[in-house]
Amino acid sequence: MGWTGTSGPVMPGLVRMAEAVSISKSVARAFQVLDLFRTERRPLAAADIGRRLSMPQPSTRALLKTLVSLGYLAYTDADRTYWPTPQVTALGQWLASEQRLPLSLTLAVERIAGLAEETTSLCALRDGNVEILHVCKARHPVALQLETGVGVAAWRTAVGRALLATLPDYEATRLITGWLPKERAAVVRRALQGLPRELKRARADGFLAGYDLFLAGVGAVCVPLPTGRRGAPPGPLVVAVAGLSDRIRSREAALVRLIRGELRRSA
Repeated sequence: MGWTGTSGPVMPGLVRMAEAVSISKSVARAFQVLDLFRTERRPLAAADIGRRLSMPQPSTRALLKTLVSLGYLAYTDADRTYWPTPQVTALGQWLASEQRLPLSLTLAVERIAGLAEETTSLCALRDGNVEILHVCKARHPVALQLETGVGVAAWRTAVGRALLATLPDYEATRLITGWLPKERAAVVRRALQGLPRELKRARADGFLAGYDLFLAGVGAVCVPLPTGRRGAPPGPLVVAVAGLSDRIRSREAALVRLIRGELRRSA
């Protein structure tokens, strides 16, 4: 049993727990610092970082000093600012090489976004969830904001349902029921009673349009890519144009033609 000062005994396990909590908090803050640079895209002073992340200045300076010593941040003495080093970029380079997208496909997504003037994404399925591989955000003030990475369960979104429609019924059902939390399975299954018909219609139409599914007031037109496209990642892929429901609904047919036309051009 350990002792500290005159306040009484402290169990070793409690000391280790306190240390673990401290370390976990420091790890979280380190990632918050790096993410702040991703957002700001400029050199930042310690005071700026501490203020933006609501961190005490002593803790901020200690964390920044650690990140500098590890090689993830560089410090400029002249203006007392910090900036990420190439070592940060190197962390994810292997991931990009594992899933490199054809340039023609990413350019097609960007052309569609420019012509549609709406947020456009290229998405895949990952264990029953939607994975955004590439996104081009609309520039106008009221636009859907998306980031690359694995998102929500596929059945909850229009693009996810378009991805599920590319699969046989038994496979789509397996992915949906495998995700459902046991305590809510019955409730969600009742909500999904019409989903098989929706997937069947999407297969017949060659696209899926959905409105107010995951976010109220947001709609999307989703077109699957033909299978076996050269250089594309394996598995189903969908291009989706998303924005305010009223804007998407009024242009639904035109958006489908636009996506299909640009995908043909880039094949």
